Order: sequence, then structure tokens, then C-alpha cells
Amino acid sequence: MAWSIDHTKTRIDWLRVREKDRLLELAKKEVFWAQMRAQTAREQKTSVLRAAALRGITVLDIEPETVIPRPSVED
Repeated sequence: MAWSIDHTKTRIDWLRVREKDRLLELAKKEVFWAQMRAQTAREQKTSVLRAAALRGITVLDIEPETVIPRPSVED
């Protein structure tokens, strides 16, 4: 009887470990893709600024990005 209880507990513990490993891998993938998006955004910004500089436009001539506020929960 004790072996059966111990075996069941061990099995449940391993199921939890596998689930946590799966969640960790998902989080790693999310971080990777977030880093790729950030890198792409930096490269695009550099490209735009380089193209603007070739046309005599400085960073100060470019209007800052317009930030659209997120709707509140009540809306």
C-alpha cells in the first residue's frame, strides 16, 4: 500500500515538472520572438533615419510618434 501511494505521488510530481518545463519552453519562445520584433523595429528606425538624412532631414525635423491611448475598461 505504501509503495502505491509513493508511486502515485512520484507520478504526480513528474507530471507537474513536465508541465512547468512546457510552460518554460513557451516563455522562452515568446521572449525570442519579442527580441526579434524589437531588433526589427530598431533596424527599421535606423533605415528610416538614414534615408531621411540622405534627404537633409534631421531627427529633430521628424514629428514624434503619435501615441493613441488605450481605451479604459469602462469603455
